[in-house]
Amino acid sequence: RYRSGRLDKLLYVPLPTPDDRVSILTALSKKVKLSTGINMTEIGRSTKADGYSGADCAALLREAGLAVLRDYNDVLQHKLSTAKENGGTESDAGSASPAAVAATTTNTNTLANPPLLPIKLEITMEHFEYAFQHVLPSVSKRDQRMYERMRDRMARSRSRGPIADVTKEEEEKEQQPPSPSTKAPTPGG
Repeated sequence: RYRSGRLDKLLYVPLPTPDDRVSILTALSKKVKLSTGINMTEIGRSTKADGYSGADCAALLREAGLAVLRDYNDVLQHKLSTAKENGGTESDAGSASPAAVAATTTNTNTLANPPLLPIKLEITMEHFEYAFQHVLPSVSKRDQRMYERMRDRMARSRSRGPIADVTKEEEEKEQQPPSPSTKAPTPGG
């Protein structure tokens, strides 16, 4: 039965190359504030990003952005608890804007209670490191190999005609890693 809107072709779309990941991250990062030391080429080509899809790159950037907000919240909470310990109120701790947080200092500027400097809400390399720990590739190495074998099998079958049936033995043989005792034949021997 035919279902409209469905493709009757299988398409293999490989994962982005390291250079593709750099392009994806660069395009996505145009809408966020990055620290001046951020190198998208380094991040996109990092081995930590191996196996990342375009969606994984977007998730990495999103998670790094959330890490900035977590850090900001931690600073606000610290300022709030410090204000309460010093006999102040919640309003003494400031509001949610960085300018307001910077302006909420006590009348005495001593080393014991230094003013809170304005907070820069920008993604740093530390935020990306945090994000790399929390965003895993959506396609495992095993799945990548399976899709590549499927692509190769389909490419071979196109050159021979209709898709050839693969026996269960052939499928299992393809999935098994080569045994370490198997040696390649030597020339002349």
